[in-house]
Amino acid sequence: RGLGDVYKRQTLVVPNEISDNGRVEIADVNGKILFEMNVGGKRELVLSKAKLNSMRAGVYLVQYIDANSIVSEKIVKTK
Repeated sequence: RGLGDVYKRQTLVVPNEISDNGRVEIADVNGKILFEMNVGGKRELVLSKAKLNSMRAGVYLVQYIDANSIVSEKIVKTK
């Protein structure tokens, strides 16, 4: 998925495979988890501008995790 979309909208859309009790992790290419948030029943999670501004340009892994599934996607931050 294009990171430009994530960066502009500042939201992550939680895949249907992930339950309301799941969580989202954003990690850098070295595997360091930068952010973690609970889904809490929401299907869209808003990233604050502070979080986005703290991320350098580069490739990141977003993982949506619950007890039964892990859905991963790569995003690229260009600014």
